[in-house]
Amino acid sequence: MRFIFTLLMLMAQTAAFSQSSGQALLSELKTAKADTGKVRLFLELGRYYQYEHPDSAILYANKGIELSKKLDYRLGEALMLGQLGTTHEKHDNLELGARYMQEALSIYKELKHNSGIAAQYNGLGIIEGKKGNYNSATDYFLKALKLNEQIKNRAGIVQSYIKLGVVNERNDNLDKALNFYLRAKEINGNDPSGLYPLLNNIGVVEAKKGDLKKALKYFEEGASLSDTSAHASIHLNLLMNAANALSELGRKREALDRLKLVLQKTRQFHFPEVEARVLLNLSN
Repeated sequence: MRFIFTLLMLMAQTAAFSQSSGQALLSELKTAKADTGKVRLFLELGRYYQYEHPDSAILYANKGIELSKKLDYRLGEALMLGQLGTTHEKHDNLELGARYMQEALSIYKELKHNSGIAAQYNGLGIIEGKKGNYNSATDYFLKALKLNEQIKNRAGIVQSYIKLGVVNERNDNLDKALNFYLRAKEINGNDPSGLYPLLNNIGVVEAKKGDLKKALKYFEEGASLSDTSAHASIHLNLLMNAANALSELGRKREALDRLKLVLQKTRQFHFPEVEARVLLNLSN
């Protein structure tokens, strides 16, 4: 089975912002004083633009770094460097991403800011995973997990388990991957930022293990729960995987209906790359 969007590595960062929230941030920026609050606005703008407008995200991150240095605001500098690294990672500029994350990590260590250290370990692990260095990625994720457990950061623990699951799935250690995902799901509870990616990833592992009916159950549950504009990216991913599972089960008409629904929603939420992939699937 070929999954269009196989696994979801991240959680909260997959949520979409509305255009009005971006406009509100820019409006607030115009009147903001040059203080730590303005640094936080630069950070939010960097997060807002990181997917579709990386040049703007990088611009605001650099502005945030510049202001943080003027204010001698080391935490702000680390936050902005980490955001700059994340933006580069998302667009596969992996060496630059790693460089900025390492710079952020150095400051977080200086500040003894454990949640920041753990976040950079997770980011560096993602980069190593994208490069195919799964052992190195695992080492970073385990370091992040240990720190998150020490500071009782539930969301961080869940993220680390998800990432460890992804690495093991890509190494075809499916039972181990499933175990990490199920542990994450138990800790996460009903928090949607973790639950929806977990339902997707558990479904992928079940499909790879050959249990398509169980996989479909997870995909459909996730698609039903995530049907909001705030989780559009995850929702589309789950629908696509459900369509693939239905097709493999021989339920071609239902699979086609799902693909048409995804096509409709990609246009509604403005995901042109996803739309192109759906059209390719429909043509086949």
